[in-house]
Amino acid sequence: MNSSARSGLRGSGRRLSWSWPCRAGLLVIGLILPACSSSGSGGESSGNSGLPGAFSLLSPANGNPSVSTGASFTWEASAGAASYTFQMTTDVDFTAFVLNQSDLPVTSFGPDTPLVTGRTYYWRVLAVNGDGTTVSSGRPWSFSTQLVLGSPGPFMLSSPANGTTVQLSIEINLGLFFSWTPSNGAVSYTLEVATDRNFMNLLASQTGVTGALSAPVLGLQPGMTYYWRAYAVDSVGSTLATDAPWSFQTASVITGSPAPTRSINPKGG
Repeated sequence: MNSSARSGLRGSGRRLSWSWPCRAGLLVIGLILPACSSSGSGGESSGNSGLPGAFSLLSPANGNPSVSTGASFTWEASAGAASYTFQMTTDVDFTAFVLNQSDLPVTSFGPDTPLVTGRTYYWRVLAVNGDGTTVSSGRPWSFSTQLVLGSPGPFMLSSPANGTTVQLSIEINLGLFFSWTPSNGAVSYTLEVATDRNFMNLLASQTGVTGALSAPVLGLQPGMTYYWRAYAVDSVGSTLATDAPWSFQTASVITGSPAPTRSINPKGG
C-alpha cells in the first residue's frame, strides 16, 4: 500500500479492516460503523411503547339510522389500557360534548339519560393508561336515534339570536326572555341556559313552560358568553330544537338605571 492510500485511510475517522494479501492486486476494505442508537433523533421515541394498543368500536354500527334512545355502546379491548373514556357529540368536530364519561373500567357504556329522538350523534372512545391515551381506530362513528311516533315535531330557537350581543337592563333584574318557534304536539317546553357549551354549569333550567316564550332568566352578568337550548316535551318524549345550542354575549354596559327623582311644584314655586 502506498503512502497516499495509507494517508487517506487515516483521515477517514472510521475504524477500518482489510484482507491481505489481495487477489489480482485488489485491496478489500470494509468499514466498521457504530450501530445507530434507537434513542437518537431519527429513532422512534421509547416513550410511546407504553401507550394502550389500537382498538376499534363495535356497536351500534357506524351509520345505523335507527338506534334506540336507550342504546348501550361497546368497543374492543385495548392492550395495556387502565380505563376508557366515552365521548359523544352532535357534531363531527366534537366541539360540544353530550357525554364525556371517563374512568370506565370495562369495554361498554350505557348512558343514564335517554338520547333525544330523531337526532344524529357522533361517538368515540379513548383508551387510557399512565403513558397517555389511544383514540379508537378510524374516524368517529355516527348513528341516528329512532324518531318515536307521537314525539313533538321539530322546531327552532328564535331569540336571543345565535352569536349576537344583548343588552341587559336592571329594570328586569338583569334578566332576559328566550323564545322559540312552536313545536307541533308539544305539551310544554324546557329551557336550559349555561355558561359552557356542554351544559355542565347550568344557570337556569325552566321546565313546564307552556308557550314559546320563557319566563325571564335572571342574574345574567355583563360581558359574559352564555349558551342556551330548548326541548319540546309531550307524554311520549322530548325533541331538542333543531339548531340548538345557540350562544350569545351580554354587553359590558348595563342600561335602564333609574333616573334621579325630584319634586315638582305644580304652581312653579
